[in-house]
Amino acid sequence: MSNVVAFAFRYDTRWKPDNVFKLPKLNVIAHMRSCLTSSTPKANVLAVVWVQILDEYCIEFSYNASVAGLHSAFSCVSDGIEIHLRFVFS
Repeated sequence: MSNVVAFAFRYDTRWKPDNVFKLPKLNVIAHMRSCLTSSTPKANVLAVVWVQILDEYCIEFSYNASVAGLHSAFSCVSDGIEIHLRFVFS
């Protein structure tokens, strides 16, 4: 019997003008939904560990990006994994 892995991908983009400092901000939230991340306690722990490994792997890239105004965060939520990107234009 084969296991079928189903992912649903949703993203949200928000743009906010900054009237004080005249620097626009852009937020991109990508939400990868999967019922497998919270199906069992073992799957939940593995999803959290995977997010921590991904965050640790991206530290080298995210430092240079944060200097340029791009900030990112990864989080494990109850129905999947979220990726938050925040751009501050200068």
